[in-house]
Amino acid sequence: MKACLRKTSKRWEKTFNFSSGSKHYSVELVRVKRFCGEEFRIFTNGLQITRATFKRLNGLAVCNRSEQFAWEFDGRSFLLMIVPGTWSMTEYHLLIDGFQIDLNLTPSDLWRRRGWILVYFGLIEVLIGVSLESLRYFEDTVPSPYVVVWELLGRVLLIFGLLKIVEGLTSHVVRHSNRYGPVYTV
Repeated sequence: MKACLRKTSKRWEKTFNFSSGSKHYSVELVRVKRFCGEEFRIFTNGLQITRATFKRLNGLAVCNRSEQFAWEFDGRSFLLMIVPGTWSMTEYHLLIDGFQIDLNLTPSDLWRRRGWILVYFGLIEVLIGVSLESLRYFEDTVPSPYVVVWELLGRVLLIFGLLKIVEGLTSHVVRHSNRYGPVYTV
């Protein structure tokens, strides 16, 4: 008996219509989680494409890096991106010939969305930082040692907020935009 075994699966279905007929693709990701690691199996139309095993030191999925699996099947290019989170917050993005199956997004659109999220969180941090920095104008109502701590925290939030805004505005679209081009069917 295997201890701490948990099996989950995610399935995508997509049909492409051509002038000569239609072609149906189904991709299934089977994920077996254990305490010491996890195993991925990817199937396309029932055929196993790849199998990968990842080992963790302590069973926490928060520190794992994202994984990408790319393969070709029946003349189409497939890309599966796994963005890890906690046990239930892992995101999966399947792209066939450059378009995401669930939302019909390209990789550049995914990175653009991530960039705007960083900009919004950066603006929130900047606003909190500016409000904490403005405590120096109300020093007479708050004891002096606490004002220094709040000002320092405000400056840190201000700097990190500005860095998040810059990172969000200079998104990774240039690096990933032409890697998987759009699909053209005849």
